[in-house]
Amino acid sequence: MATGVPVVTTDLGNAIGAKEDFEIVIGKNVQDFVVKIKELLENWAFYEKISVNGRKLIENKFNWEKIAGDLNAVYESVAIL
Repeated sequence: MATGVPVVTTDLGNAIGAKEDFEIVIGKNVQDFVVKIKELLENWAFYEKISVNGRKLIENKFNWEKIAGDLNAVYESVAIL
């Protein structure tokens, strides 16, 4: 996702909570995986949508500034002043 490549995974593999068919593609079984991958390869608009939205999700949710802020909040919550 961070490189702008659409991700096809399972429900279990979507641990980051990406929105299905908006930021990530989820296959329910082998046949579904084939259908979803084929759709990505044949439908440029769908490919582009998943690619762009998936990258935005990663940039917003996992950038260093956000991670550092979250970590700082944890440190502050356990620090004895």
